[in-house]
Amino acid sequence: MPVVRGVRYDLATPHDPDTLGFLVLTNDRWNAKMSQVGVVVIRARISAIEQPHAVPLSSGGFAVVPRLVSLTPSPDPTSAMGAPVGALPAAELAAGEDRLCEFLLMDQLLSATPRVQRPAAAPSAYPMWGEVYYAGASIGGETKRFVVVSPNRWNAASGLATAVRTTSRFKGTLDEFPLITRGAARACCGDITTFQVGAFDLRRRHRPVPPTTALADMISIAKGVAVTHELGEALERAGLKPPPDSLP
Repeated sequence: MPVVRGVRYDLATPHDPDTLGFLVLTNDRWNAKMSQVGVVVIRARISAIEQPHAVPLSSGGFAVVPRLVSLTPSPDPTSAMGAPVGALPAAELAAGEDRLCEFLLMDQLLSATPRVQRPAAAPSAYPMWGEVYYAGASIGGETKRFVVVSPNRWNAASGLATAVRTTSRFKGTLDEFPLITRGAARACCGDITTFQVGAFDLRRRHRPVPPTTALADMISIAKGVAVTHELGEALERAGLKPPPDSLP
């Protein structure tokens, strides 16, 4: 059964009483073509810092937009995604889209005159917006590289950070995989994952090369995420021009 955007899915094997399930946000063409789909976590309870970024759901719980995850769906036996519960009401889905755009600074990055300045941060304390890190578990002796897209104030206060995976192997030209870091890699904009801060290797000598992005890279990533996560209507509601929908 295909995974459908805007549908709520149960948690396959409950292990955390506060995690109820997932809301799919990557578009249906991405979901049909790719091995993983992009979701936000639905929580039974939220913290004070999560409250501005969470949408209360009529079906129970809260969609917490800073908890973006890329998951392998069923029938993979390791999938965390269970059975579909049902589509979210349009107003709740729109509210989640709007909060996600705000959280990812799209109102600043995609304005007619982008006005994001690289914020000051504590480089040894937590992963910083726009920086590139190795993160997550090593797979086959390789640790993936990620660009942090969550704002520093969140990274510093929450103990979490959200990042987009990069690759040097993709050979296509889709806007959903924009070239970044002077052409050294592509950002996989549909593959966004939230990690504990401790999952990032913050040691200066262990950073990828190059270890940072340019503002133009972050704008390209924002445009790609707007397409993969179908945020065009949310951008229009914010008075912004959505990027072209280029996924074939």
